Amino acid sequence: MWWPVLSFALVVLRTEAARVLDLTHPYDNNTMTWPTIRQFEMKQSENTKGTYYLQEELHMGTHSGTHMDAPCHFARGRWCVADIPLERLFDVPAVVIDVQRGQDGELTPEDLDKWESEYGPIPKHAVIILRSGWALKYSNRREYFGSDIPNSTEGLRFPGFSPEAAKWIVGRTDISGLGIDTPSIDPGTSKTFPSHVILAQSNLYNLEHLADLSELPANGARLTILPMKIAGGSGAPVRVVAYLPSASFAVGPSFILLLFSLLVLGLNPRG
Repeated sequence: MWWPVLSFALVVLRTEAARVLDLTHPYDNNTMTWPTIRQFEMKQSENTKGTYYLQEELHMGTHSGTHMDAPCHFARGRWCVADIPLERLFDVPAVVIDVQRGQDGELTPEDLDKWESEYGPIPKHAVIILRSGWALKYSNRREYFGSDIPNSTEGLRFPGFSPEAAKWIVGRTDISGLGIDTPSIDPGTSKTFPSHVILAQSNLYNLEHLADLSELPANGARLTILPMKIAGGSGAPVRVVAYLPSASFAVGPSFILLLFSLLVLGLNPRG
């Protein structure tokens, strides 16, 4: 009778707890901002006379740091930040496509087809995220943008979505938006921002300057996206949080030994 006890003791149950990931860069005086707009600035002061308090003043554009581009950023009459329905922001599926092809890399329709061939159709209200690995360069402006010429977009080089991929995406129904770990969903060499225009016309938003995406699975994560509710705003700072559900438990090879032992006992009940 000792076989079932020993076997059960050897069974390995592996569970992975649910996790929450913050995909947002902190806002501070190193926050990345598009070269031609005012750079982010934070001034902090504290009162030490009488009741103590601490306060800050922020000077920034709405497209600074981790932020949302609302559709009205590139399409007149489309949703601005405060107009986007909550069902497109709360608990939406994340589709993560890993494309690390260097500073001129682009996500293509072939990449999207490949994802669907492996994981099935893109879910309703999904946000399609390009993981380029660029977030690791965020602390170095020259590496991150490809250039650090003040007030100039000359020489910018970083990955993005190709216009063909943007057309593929808007051909699907009920996609909420796109996300990327670079300064823009259009590649740095772009001058006319065609992917922005294509997506905005179909009321899709963009999440830019996302933080490290290395722990996000290709499929299964859920996003909650909380932009500052700026009425009429073409963009806003945003907190992007990913929820990774717990993994299903798995059993080790010794589970087979347990089943075998129980089978033997069933055939020979006297042990």
